[in-house]
Amino acid sequence: ISDKVGILEGGTQFRQISGLRVKNNFMLGGEDFVFHWGDPMATALNVRLRDDAEVYMESDDEESAPLLWSCDYGKGRFVVCNHGIVDKSTRGLTSSAYALLEDVAIYPVINASVFYLDDFPSPVPMGDSRYIRQGFNRDISSFYSNVWWPNMLELSEDYGIRFTGAVIESYGEEVTVNFPKATDIERFNYFGTTLLESGGEIGFHGYNHVPLCMNGFDFKNLVKYPTWANEQYMAQSITELDRYINELFPDSNPSCYVPPSNILSKEGREMLKSNFPQIKTISSLYLEGKIEYAQEFEVASDGIIELPRVISGAAFDEYTRWQALNALNMYYINSHFIHPDDVLDVDRGAEMGWTQLYANLRKYCDWLYTAVPDIKNSTASEAAKAVQRFDTVSIEREDHEGYINLRIGGLYDEAYFIVRLNSSVVTDVQGGTIEPIDRKICLLKANSSNVKISIRRN
Repeated sequence: ISDKVGILEGGTQFRQISGLRVKNNFMLGGEDFVFHWGDPMATALNVRLRDDAEVYMESDDEESAPLLWSCDYGKGRFVVCNHGIVDKSTRGLTSSAYALLEDVAIYPVINASVFYLDDFPSPVPMGDSRYIRQGFNRDISSFYSNVWWPNMLELSEDYGIRFTGAVIESYGEEVTVNFPKATDIERFNYFGTTLLESGGEIGFHGYNHVPLCMNGFDFKNLVKYPTWANEQYMAQSITELDRYINELFPDSNPSCYVPPSNILSKEGREMLKSNFPQIKTISSLYLEGKIEYAQEFEVASDGIIELPRVISGAAFDEYTRWQALNALNMYYINSHFIHPDDVLDVDRGAEMGWTQLYANLRKYCDWLYTAVPDIKNSTASEAAKAVQRFDTVSIEREDHEGYINLRIGGLYDEAYFIVRLNSSVVTDVQGGTIEPIDRKICLLKANSSNVKISIRRN
């Protein structure tokens, strides 16, 4: 069937490719987006296409190979994925490819942009770092107060970001009943108060930075942490953290828990659910790791909202940007976290220096808010509610001449959908509103369980 799917010749041999280039802005934020994965892989058929085939992605090499294209056939359309790039991190690519198949494609999304500050507020490290001293001639404490945090507030103001800070009370490693209360709170209070005043919110990270894992948990020699003897000690540590937050910020009402090092045991999760009803959300990682707690965007069976973080840091290598692009196109979400001490850690880009790291953050925000300028800037608790709406929504669709009817189940107050218009334009919407994001992609906001979309073929 090669001639029917747009292939003029070839298709019997594979060729080596080591990177891809997105064309025609086929994905939101994907205009001329390039991603290289390292060693070449024999993952694409060597083909030459007919002139009427439209290519959306190609290999990034001297003799580019088509990796994704569409071709009309009769009253239908073929979309061909000529690549082997299929895992959790590429769901945005896959969903965008599926959305090419129909004249009008519609699927539910979350609509949230959320940024986390891990270990913030927390005790400020004392001493010097050569990376900070070289760039700013300050010690760590002065740098955090006079450079790093003002830069974060500037980022918040310029892009409308509302940071969610994940609080640590102590960097000790107590795992028994003795949890000393923090006494040096002046700077902690300053950071937290200005965070809240900027429209952000505070969440739980831990009394200390020890993951909630009991004796016998296998860290696979990847990290060195003590473990907890029983659930009672774990609960007492979170109780002390809750007391500390409420004493300093009595109106903050924290509801999100961020696991230290993104590690959380089954017992630790059950303890949080049983003892702390105020914790509505857990934010760990989206992609699977070796020992980390990995999540989907969903409401778990026990009612806790799973709100994973997709990317982290300020180094922004190509794989990080690729993850961000895919999450944006699958879920219409940005979910990012950064540590204040990224600037101290070589593995997180410290050798670049904070000036470059901060420039990287601004460049990422420029890309994000240019691609999707109306995405909702959200705190973790607001993004969690958006995940609730997304997870409970179901959709039934009926296509008619000139219009599409949607019956939306599980609607609370509003729901969002990506609408891709491949060969049509929207002329009217009843039961919601629709706004263009890109030339062919719109965001539908439904506020009724019955939505009628009137369309006209191009």
